Amino acid sequence: MQPLATLLAPELQEARKRRRNWLAVVVVLVVGVCVLLLEWRPFYAWMQGMRSRRMAAKAEAELFAGNIDEALKKARIAYWTMPDEPAAIRVAAKAQRMIGQYAAAVPLWKQLRLTGAMRIEDRRPYAEDLLMSGAVAEAGKEIEALLKDNISEGALFRLAARWSAVEGNSERAREFAAKAVKMEPESHEGRLLLALLQLSAGTATLREEATRSMLALGAENSREGIEALRQLGTLRGISREVAGQVSQLLQRHALATEQHRILAFNLDLDLHPAERAAMLDAAVEKYSKAAPAVRCEFGNWLNGHGEFGRMEKLIPLEEAFKRQDMLLVVLNSLASLRRWTEIERILQTKDVPLYTAMKELFLARVAEETGSKAAADLHWTRAHIAAAASPEHLREIAAYAEKMGRPAQAEQAYRSLAANANTARPAMEGLLKIAGSRGDMDMLRDTLKKMRERWPQDDSVKNDLAYFNLLAGKSVDESCAAARDLVARSPGSLPHLTTLALAMLRKKDPAAALSVYQGLRIPWERIAPPQRAVHAAVLGANGRTAEAVAEIAALRWDDLRPEEQELIKQWRKQ
Repeated sequence: MQPLATLLAPELQEARKRRRNWLAVVVVLVVGVCVLLLEWRPFYAWMQGMRSRRMAAKAEAELFAGNIDEALKKARIAYWTMPDEPAAIRVAAKAQRMIGQYAAAVPLWKQLRLTGAMRIEDRRPYAEDLLMSGAVAEAGKEIEALLKDNISEGALFRLAARWSAVEGNSERAREFAAKAVKMEPESHEGRLLLALLQLSAGTATLREEATRSMLALGAENSREGIEALRQLGTLRGISREVAGQVSQLLQRHALATEQHRILAFNLDLDLHPAERAAMLDAAVEKYSKAAPAVRCEFGNWLNGHGEFGRMEKLIPLEEAFKRQDMLLVVLNSLASLRRWTEIERILQTKDVPLYTAMKELFLARVAEETGSKAAADLHWTRAHIAAAASPEHLREIAAYAEKMGRPAQAEQAYRSLAANANTARPAMEGLLKIAGSRGDMDMLRDTLKKMRERWPQDDSVKNDLAYFNLLAGKSVDESCAAARDLVARSPGSLPHLTTLALAMLRKKDPAAALSVYQGLRIPWERIAPPQRAVHAAVLGANGRTAEAVAEIAALRWDDLRPEEQELIKQWRKQ
């Protein structure tokens, strides 16, 4: 009998061989695909990490070169490519802080810390962003930790000085600033910070030392130098000699802007009262030939100093119609002179170079001043509608309304701005200001509550909400817990201590309120009236009547809110 193989046709044997080969190929392919599937994710992650790090390095280079927009763009790409890549997280945090978005930088720094890749040089910017975003207690912990690590860095001591100043510990702030200057004597930033802290101390010796330091800085062609001169030039009570030096330095400074030169002129004018008219006429002649924006700067200064006649010579009406900024200066001058009919005629001119919201604002003012309340309300409404899509125009409405004593219109503009994430913080601070001027405790507390929900890390908001709740006698237990937490995290903060002391008073525990101040040396003569009022109430509640009476006598009654007056009225000596 012949073997089976010999019985098969050659074609069948060949087909069988091909099937075996294809089967082997399929098996190899399946195994290869399985291996690729297992290895692809790590490989893909590695590739994405490489791309992210490369883009982060480019973003760092753009930051170093000062190209902020490009840096932001590249930092976002790096972060989106690989959100858990440390280099991408780091540069994203740096980019946010460079544009002043400190609250946005903080969670990125925290994310970086969780990766375990936070470097020693990352910790100070993180602490600074915490401080700038209002997380004072958390910033303090980071700063204290850095100081304990004996990091010898002038920037760290400057940050510690600013933190101490926010905490209300001015003496410690000056100590830190002095250490920073000793460590980096050539640092203009450190010298300016120390001088400003010395000025705020209120003593003649420190004021003289600060003045000398700021004049020396003003001779340097740096940003800190020109800022030192600006601060001195606007300071009340400087001597004629110092005013003359500041004026000369401002005029010579390489970084001086037109505002600085006008400040120098203002100082010279005060130094030579007999020559005032001649100096003003010469200045008008000089600025009449200047660029339009510069003329507007000086025109605003003239308006602010009541020189309306000279302002008309500087910017004639027919020329003002060519530019919006010039026309605004002229309209403000006419409004100060109460020339409402002329303003209305100008605004009704065809093609007047004003955007709609500003035109309606002036028309509202004209209507109010001429007794047409219904027309004024209509123009205010039109102004709000026209500005609805422009945060800049809404801010101008709010500012103009506040200037004109129209808080309801300012409130409406601020509430519109509060709905925009980019303008919410300053808008809510504007609402707080309006609530304070009205004495509207409910509006004050409601606004602070909304701010607390938006910015839960901001200790100043948390403290203010607790304080005003306690003043109103509301949410006492919750506010007491908040005050305890704040003091535990920031034991040197007088605002936090004040809130805790008030909480103890509301809980009918005057002894505990008094213990809040135990062991502290507080210069009460330099402390804000509300904090002194709470301290006086604590003294009175503990039977220290004479001290309470003396403390209250040193206060101006009108500087206190009605609720603060209520706290201490029983010890007020009539």
